[in-house]
Amino acid sequence: MYETELNTYFRKVEKHLACDKPQREKLRAYLREQMNDTLTDQPNLTFSEVEELLGTPADTAAEYMATLPQGTAEAWEKKQHRCRAILVGAVVLAVAVLVAMVIYYYVVKGVMIVNTETTIINYGDLYTDASEMPIPPKP
Repeated sequence: MYETELNTYFRKVEKHLACDKPQREKLRAYLREQMNDTLTDQPNLTFSEVEELLGTPADTAAEYMATLPQGTAEAWEKKQHRCRAILVGAVVLAVAVLVAMVIYYYVVKGVMIVNTETTIINYGDLYTDASEMPIPPKP
């Protein structure tokens, strides 16, 4: 019951979290448990009333972050920064490789040397009988 609404609520909470996925999953399980307990005690509540009991997404995230060990947010932000730097580096490298390939193709492969040979065949001296063919002189 209210799974879709809870998922939407949790996505809003996640925007305020600075922690890894396992810690986020723990919070998701805790919020689901809290909602189920509340609905067991008071089955006629709407989700907006349950949300009022859970608190705003920002408040829920702040309360959860306060329960995590010191330095968790800093470590997560450092990891996110490192991931972004690697992603930017990969994109820059891919663009550089593409530019190098275009330049290489334009400079080296774009120049084509065409070598033609002409062979002339004179069909006027064809003989129909081998006896008519002249014998070439011996050197």
